[in-house]
Amino acid sequence: MKKIVIRGILSFPHLFEADNSEMGGGKYAATVLIPKSDTKQIEMIEKAIEDAKEAGKTEKWGGKIPNNLKLPLHDGDDVDYDGYAGHYYLKLTTKTRPSVVGRDMLNIVDPEEVYAGCQVYVSAVIAAYNAGGSKGVSGFLNNVMKYKDGERLGGGKSSAQDDFGDLDLGDDDDDLLD
Repeated sequence: MKKIVIRGILSFPHLFEADNSEMGGGKYAATVLIPKSDTKQIEMIEKAIEDAKEAGKTEKWGGKIPNNLKLPLHDGDDVDYDGYAGHYYLKLTTKTRPSVVGRDMLNIVDPEEVYAGCQVYVSAVIAAYNAGGSKGVSGFLNNVMKYKDGERLGGGKSSAQDDFGDLDLGDDDDDLLD
């Protein structure tokens, strides 16, 4: 198992409550978008995946690497999600709640502060698995640090200031119910 630290854009965060949907399986999760131009990070992730495959060959898969392994790194150009084009994405999960901190290393307790589109660092372990007949390499989420704000993916929730800040309220005596 190799621990890596990745910088990217957060997507599909389930960091404060486990994703109890059928697809989420009751795990905490995050997907991290890495620009394709960031070849240094992509190479680091690919090397961690190859190392996990080699370790899995002897530790999990009886001496050979199986065909059609499930892998955690995917091409964002192959999916139709907001912001994914031009990126690779790495899916990460964990059964235990990850620590989520800001740049100041203080815990973030407000889930609204960490959203799809903010920039983050994540620590993760890349490891082979053999569970329930499924074999592959997975990314296991350790911790998340919000690095800075970014443009919300998928439109996201707007703020009250964005929605009503420019509204002309007119005369306070206006009554819509008359």
